Amino acid sequence: MRYADVIVSVASRKIDRPFRYLVPDEEGFEDLGVGHLVEVPFGNRSVPGFVVALTDDPPQDFDADVELKPILQVISGPHFDQRAVAIAEWMSEYYASPLANCLNLFTPPLGRNWRKAVKRRPRNDDELPATEAPRHEHLTAGQVASLEAIEHLAGGEILLLDGVTGSGKTEVYLRAIEDTLDRDKGAIVLVPEISLTPQTVGRFRARFGDLISVLHSRLTEAQRAYQLERLRKGETRVVIGPRSALFAPVSDLGMIIIDEEHDHSYKQESDPRYHARRVAQRMAQLSDARLILGSATPSFETLEQVREGSIERIELPQRVNEQPLPPVEVVDMTEEFEAGNRSMFSRVLQEYLEQVKKKKQKAIILLNRRGFANFVLCRECGYVPMCESCDTSLTLHKTHGKLQCHHCGRLEQIPPKCPLCDSPYIASFGAGTQRVEFELNKLFEDWPIVRMDADTTAGRMGHQEQLNAFEALETGVLVGTQMIAKGLDFPEVTLVGIMAADSSLNIPEFTSSERTYQLLEQVAGRAGRGAEEGHVVIQTYQSEHPAIRAATEHDRSIILDQDLAMREELGYPPYTSMANIVISSTDESKAEDAASFIADAVESRFKESSTQLVSLLGPIPCALSKLKGRFRFHILLKGQRNDELGPPIMEALKELTFPTDVRVTVDIDPQSLG
Repeated sequence: MRYADVIVSVASRKIDRPFRYLVPDEEGFEDLGVGHLVEVPFGNRSVPGFVVALTDDPPQDFDADVELKPILQVISGPHFDQRAVAIAEWMSEYYASPLANCLNLFTPPLGRNWRKAVKRRPRNDDELPATEAPRHEHLTAGQVASLEAIEHLAGGEILLLDGVTGSGKTEVYLRAIEDTLDRDKGAIVLVPEISLTPQTVGRFRARFGDLISVLHSRLTEAQRAYQLERLRKGETRVVIGPRSALFAPVSDLGMIIIDEEHDHSYKQESDPRYHARRVAQRMAQLSDARLILGSATPSFETLEQVREGSIERIELPQRVNEQPLPPVEVVDMTEEFEAGNRSMFSRVLQEYLEQVKKKKQKAIILLNRRGFANFVLCRECGYVPMCESCDTSLTLHKTHGKLQCHHCGRLEQIPPKCPLCDSPYIASFGAGTQRVEFELNKLFEDWPIVRMDADTTAGRMGHQEQLNAFEALETGVLVGTQMIAKGLDFPEVTLVGIMAADSSLNIPEFTSSERTYQLLEQVAGRAGRGAEEGHVVIQTYQSEHPAIRAATEHDRSIILDQDLAMREELGYPPYTSMANIVISSTDESKAEDAASFIADAVESRFKESSTQLVSLLGPIPCALSKLKGRFRFHILLKGQRNDELGPPIMEALKELTFPTDVRVTVDIDPQSLG
């Protein structure tokens, strides 16, 4: 008799364990193995599940008089191997997430038609052609040192390529992958999804041809299944994509590369709330693979690991074209206002824009807020229209002439007069990318403008279409949010203007200064990548803030030491481990009651555990206390550095039962506490 341990695809902490089923001794089950998707009876229904082990032993509580339930059918697979099971089990424990959710990362999405495996070869519209990717007659000293360090890197070890924008990190990646393939090993290359441009993919495809598979969220189900099948068969050996590509079935994994390793899109915001960098470290250890991190603005957490000696670092301080980093001018907008300038563009920025237009070059303008205005307000009583479902103000969008919530998408008409005091004086305040486009059109009527934000890139190929439109221009301006700050290499761009550079400094997060510096330094690096010198203008009301000064002088030490000292004093990562438990319900009292029960249960479980809490704060309302009609409370836990908080939290939650409307999410190593 053969038996299979199956993880049913039911995300619940209370049934978070394998269930043992009988493997029928009949046709269709001969090749059943780890990673196969099967249909099994579960309660009074049948559900999908994944085989995680095979054995000849019946369950420990096996009763010979009771018939053991058999697997009903094998649907598809195998989709993963035993190594993937080990990684999923570690993730489940570390991130306090049901094992079914972690295994789902390695598998195709299971929709309503999960009994029907995708078998057809799709028409793959996203197969991008190879672009010219010349192998450079010489390398910089930094590139040579990087390749030598990679060559001597042992499996499971980590190397940080700390290189300025335009320093040739991609060429290092390409050569390192060539070496990996020569060793008959495969490679995974992670990039922020917004950086997955035709430009980026084209360079990899030019070097490796049909050995490349590209995965991203805008592939159809059939396209994704086809690429995964090619990887499983060994037809492709290198996968490139955003964080989810980390779980692709690459044969004989020898190298993982995480480009722009500081990028916050590597943190998943749905269960399991993993960070790709942390999982990649574990995966490299289990696979005996080398892990390469690359960034012009490495995360402060990674830089602290460099200081500790757990990560090796190689610096690439020069651009490959030997051009210097662009000079940065800071404009204090308070002084502009005092000088009588009421425009959203400083006089300096306007002058540079006029020069760029005259020389038929290109410019990039960044404002990390979409929409036309941040909010509208009654000038007489101060009333601000708010979203009824979320605890946030509505944003004015000029395109459709309505107010929109950027959290739930709710649309409302602009009130003709104040609903509180009947005043007709309703005005818009703040500015977004739509407003920047509008004002630029007034200043330069005949100058093409391309806008990139969540509104203009909503379509399946929207991001690519906007970039193609900008690239095709002889001269013009690209206006956008943070999505234009990375992965773009346009030699014709000689000017970068940054509006409201300090807006992200006012976000109440312990990483706000770090994020601001990284954004400014990254977008500044888009200027001057060709033969012409570049210029950067930063507009701000906080010109002396360390994050602004660090980006102005291209010197992260101005902010790094100060920011890490603050985190150490206040007990924030990387000097503590941290977890954020969010409890929500459509009923405020139910959410608050459930949060209190959880706080007590978690605290008791930690007292019984070898993992000691440094502090437990809450439950208190979240900063965004209402979201999409749900009231939200959270509990913030801090532990000793490198302690794993997930296991005690998981054990505590398994013991509790709540009304169906109450949702509990656990975020280990949170990037945001909102």
